[in-house]
Amino acid sequence: MGKCYVKYIFQKWHKSITKVQNDKSIPQEEAATPEGLKAKYDMCWQKRGSGRSYNSPSGIGSILGQHTGKVMGFKVCSTLCRICDTASTPGKEPNPHDCPRNWEKSAKAMEADTAARLSKILEETTGIQVDTLIMDDDASTLSKVKQALGHDVDKWSDINHSTKSVSNALYTLQKKHKVFSKDVIGYFKRCLSYAVNQNKNETEHLRQNILAIVPHFFGIHENCGSWCRASENHKYKSLPNGKCLSGDDLYKDLCIIFKTMANNAHKLAPCSSTKEVESLHNIYGSKAPKRICYSSKVNTKAGLSPNKVTVKHARELQTERNRQLAYSGKPDVKRRKIDHTLNKTVKQATLEKKEGDTYKTDICLQNISECMEIPYIKYKPELDKIEFFEGTVVVFDLETSSLNDDCCILQIAAKSTKSNFNTYVQPTKPISAATTAVTGLSSGGSILYYNGNPVSASIPEAAFQSFVLWLDTQSPVLLVAHNCKTFDAKRLIFNFSQYSCFKAFQECVIGFSDTLPLLIKNIYSLDSYTQESLHKHLLENDYIAHNAINDVLSLESIKNKSEVGATLICKYSFTTQSFIKQSNFSLETKKKITTFDNLKNGKFASSGIIHRMAESGLQFSHLMFAYERNGSEGVKSLLLEKRLDEKPRVTKNKSVIDKLLKYFTT
Repeated sequence: MGKCYVKYIFQKWHKSITKVQNDKSIPQEEAATPEGLKAKYDMCWQKRGSGRSYNSPSGIGSILGQHTGKVMGFKVCSTLCRICDTASTPGKEPNPHDCPRNWEKSAKAMEADTAARLSKILEETTGIQVDTLIMDDDASTLSKVKQALGHDVDKWSDINHSTKSVSNALYTLQKKHKVFSKDVIGYFKRCLSYAVNQNKNETEHLRQNILAIVPHFFGIHENCGSWCRASENHKYKSLPNGKCLSGDDLYKDLCIIFKTMANNAHKLAPCSSTKEVESLHNIYGSKAPKRICYSSKVNTKAGLSPNKVTVKHARELQTERNRQLAYSGKPDVKRRKIDHTLNKTVKQATLEKKEGDTYKTDICLQNISECMEIPYIKYKPELDKIEFFEGTVVVFDLETSSLNDDCCILQIAAKSTKSNFNTYVQPTKPISAATTAVTGLSSGGSILYYNGNPVSASIPEAAFQSFVLWLDTQSPVLLVAHNCKTFDAKRLIFNFSQYSCFKAFQECVIGFSDTLPLLIKNIYSLDSYTQESLHKHLLENDYIAHNAINDVLSLESIKNKSEVGATLICKYSFTTQSFIKQSNFSLETKKKITTFDNLKNGKFASSGIIHRMAESGLQFSHLMFAYERNGSEGVKSLLLEKRLDEKPRVTKNKSVIDKLLKYFTT
């Protein structure tokens, strides 16, 4: 019954939303706004929040056009899947199904993340930037949107939510100041509404009018505008005894509230509203109502008596309810329920602690505009092996300007059973003295020299394009080199990624294979496994090494002499795409490592610990954020967070953690 209900609900959601979206597709007049797209956004959840806890298992975010009110996008976030949950209990794999679960974070983080995704999709679909979002002030969404879009986005506040925020703040003060009756609070709300509506698009005038509200209530009318008709004997209809308010503490408390609103006058001045989004959410809510109760008194109120079918159905429901009550009263069932609730609560608290304040009443009005989120543990992508290959095996070699990962290529050589390829490349970076000593390659301006003699060299893009054209005639290709994984493949991918022929390269080269581990496993008792040593051991002669074409011919001879076949080559192979992913991951890790210079220079953490932190996705700012939020315990819990293999994210060594914490505590 549960599975069917979940499926039914999702079908109804999709049907309702699709119907509205088909009627209200992205309009041309919306996209034609010269300054960019202006959109209204809000999120609705299928479980009401209590004010202290927001743990709805699902939610829907919708984005509408400001000028037309038409739906431009929506996204459903769900943490539930009955099939997956049922299968996880006995530890089985779930049957193939259309899984609705697409959210692993907390419910609070749904709103900001969904806004960023929808805005990104909207820009990609229309080709026009989203320059303004109209939202309530309950979620720190703007920073997430800016991060996703890569440019500034203005935020306009929903005037109805803003007025309600002032009302809630005044009701909170009711405990301290008894003067705040329903009429007094209503008067404050009216004054704020008048100020906003009478100063539409006039930010400075609105700010001044908002600041004049509190003095007006205390009989100070110097800054009041023409709207104020108060005189010395003026009676306030909505204030106690018709007299103005008094008291320094009351004045200060009210000033805090209205100064906050005045500081956000630029968000209130457009007088925007998200009522169209709220209306759309009522359609969603009709399929999973969170505020409607169909009780047994409906028949009586409607003046109807239940018929026999209804009575029978009610009796069956009561029988099932009694059975469930008896079952849930068993001690082992109670224990399972308690454990499940505890685990759910702990998981929710952990996620919210990690994400920070992503959803909180009036969080945007409190000037918390930037939302930092500690990233989830990242894992280094695995290299995928090529199990079977039917194509052309090409032996290749490179000569480069240095040993750095971002060095430039000076020579490319390759050999297949059909033909050879060899070209020199004009240097784009200085050639190190160590490289010249080993390879004999040097440069003078754009001229490349080999052993002091100038050689014909192509510009990089032309050289790489000619190599791709040569490879394409023998596609699909598996590139083989000695020490390929550590050196040649990494430099080749980096240099090709700078030019337009990179896509064509990926289409014809399906992977690489490294002969170094292959020959180490198959040729024993050698002191060195460099290519020169292997050549001398197997072929019993020397050759002129560190010239790419000579190295290629040498490796081809070594491969044939050691009888290396296709099976062994595939055993030590890896696909191009998986290697590109791993290379990009390594580049990102290196960037993150540079953020830990303060820890490294102060010897608060070793290079190994810093590398582990960066590889897990952390930057130094994340450690600072964890410390500011929860002190030393916050940093400690971050380092001890468990990976999928149950090992700590960084380390569990107490002395290492204490040494790192000294940076924050001293």
